[in-house]
Amino acid sequence: MSRIRGAENPFVKFGRPTPWRDRDAVIKRICSALEEVEKNPFPEEPTELERAIEKARRGDLDDLIRLAQHGPRKKKRGRPRRSNAQRVRETRTHWAEALAHFAMLIMRDRWPEARRRGSDTRERAREVASAMTGVRVGTIERLQLRPRNDRRRLRSLLGGPTI
Repeated sequence: MSRIRGAENPFVKFGRPTPWRDRDAVIKRICSALEEVEKNPFPEEPTELERAIEKARRGDLDDLIRLAQHGPRKKKRGRPRRSNAQRVRETRTHWAEALAHFAMLIMRDRWPEARRRGSDTRERAREVASAMTGVRVGTIERLQLRPRNDRRRLRSLLGGPTI
């Protein structure tokens, strides 16, 4: 590394803005990367029988025995809550929120210097999702600003609390 100021970054050295500062180029690049994301990245939730079989494979046979003796549990009355997979598939706003989350992960990976400006990264991720889906940035922001335990907010597929 040189002792000359700004020598480690050629964009700064020659007076051109860094690629992160070129907002339109970043949005275009992330949009092209997100076109490869599968339409529904959330897996369907397993049924009661599938969960019991999985527990039995791990050594806990109680649920499988109860299912064999008594059958499945009675369904609750009323309309069942939709799974994350259904919500993302059917609602454009939820798909935009998922895209914003994926865009933020990609941006943090490609531009580590942008990690210091966390709110800027989130805002640009919302702009990317808005450009791809047509949902307004404010709508995506309101959905992401919900409390973490809100049932209308999507749950992460990697086991994290929420996105």
